[in-house]
Order: sequence, then C-alpha cells, then structure tokens
Amino acid sequence: LAREGLRVLLVDCDPQASATAIFGYVPEADIPAGGTLLPYLEGDQSDLEYAVRATYFDGVYLVPSNLHLYRAEYTLAAGTAELDRLRDGIDSISHAFDVVVIDPPPSLGMISLNALYAANAMIIPMSLGLLDFYSTVSFVQMLNETIEVIEQRVGSVQSKFVKVLMTRVNDA
Repeated sequence: LAREGLRVLLVDCDPQASATAIFGYVPEADIPAGGTLLPYLEGDQSDLEYAVRATYFDGVYLVPSNLHLYRAEYTLAAGTAELDRLRDGIDSISHAFDVVVIDPPPSLGMISLNALYAANAMIIPMSLGLLDFYSTVSFVQMLNETIEVIEQRVGSVQSKFVKVLMTRVNDA
C-alpha cells in the first residue's frame, strides 16, 4: 500500500509485538510502556498521536507494542474502558493516514474485541493444511458469536469484507 503512494499506519495491538519487531524495533529495548497503546487504553492519553513512530519504510508508520501492553487486558476487563476505545483512538489520528492496519493479538481477549470493533474490514491468515482449515472454521464461528455480543453491547460492527488469506503456499 505504501509503495502505491498511500500513507499507512500499522497499529500493533499484540503484546508479542511481532509487527513492531518486523518494522525495525526491539520491543522490550526500544519501546517504553508509555510508547504503546497502553496509556491511551488506560485513559492517560486523549489521542494516539504520542505513540506514532516512523519506520524504515517510506509511507509506513507504526504504533508499536511490547509485553507491557498486556496490562491493558486487565484494565479493559475491569471496565475502565469501553469496547470502542481503540476505534476512538484510531479516529483521533486517522486524518493523517490513508490506510490503518490493525494487528490484533491471536486471541479474543479485550484488546482483540476493541480491534474487532475498530476494524471496517478483516483479513484472516490461514496456512494450507487440514488442521489449519478446521481451526480457521472454528475461529470464524467463534468470531461470528463474538461480533453478535459486541453489537449488543456497543453497536453495529461495520465490516466491508472478511477474507481468508492463504499463506505458506508451495508452488510444487
């Protein structure tokens, strides 16, 4: 997307911080807890501008993550923030970007629920294998049930599309 001239923001919501590492940061060494989504999700920041960092790729910016972000699971579960907290944060800075990509944790915890409500489209990566297929089908079923609960609590989830992206494909 950035190579096509778009300004892209990647919001790393995963405390494992794989996306942060891929974009050139050592999560535990380079990123303080205050440089992640954590202060915003805990209510200590009014927008996400403080957390946006440049990457080595032209046109790609990052809201980084590290293990400290996991603390937000407890904060959000305790009810100190709503399921629309992340969406409001992204809305506060979206004017500066053409595309915002959210990388959620690989679980359906409170951070992931916020990411689901913030997203307007979804791409689910899946390796080509029988167990991966069954796991993805189960995940999509659980996702549908979860979206119903989110919609009952905060309102309609506006997804333009949900796609499965096949990964690790062999040409042979």
